[in-house]
Amino acid sequence: MSNPRTKAGDCVFIGAGATVSGALHAQKSIVINGSVQGEITCGSLIVGEGGVAEGKIAVGDAEIHGKVGPHIEVKQLLAVGSSGRIEGEWACGEIAVEKGGVLRGSTVFKDAAPERKVA
Repeated sequence: MSNPRTKAGDCVFIGAGATVSGALHAQKSIVINGSVQGEITCGSLIVGEGGVAEGKIAVGDAEIHGKVGPHIEVKQLLAVGSSGRIEGEWACGEIAVEKGGVLRGSTVFKDAAPERKVA
């Protein structure tokens, strides 16, 4: 897993020590090293080691090194680092968990790719 930073472009960055309460939406990326409580929607979510994201989260893909809950829905890959912790309900297309990562709660795996029909 990569360092919890993102490339330049359309990105919302919540720094360590910052607290945001309410809805947070971005077309591309959100990086959280502080604390966010509320609804989060974006293409790509990165939660750094000290980051906390609490609320209803719906993203394309996610890389978790901090704490997330109580609900996260990831359309594609949910990657949980060794310091990552997800508590509550999560849904994802695919999942990758490093040793030490914590998943506590319930899950639903969704198809990341459309189902192929065999003739």
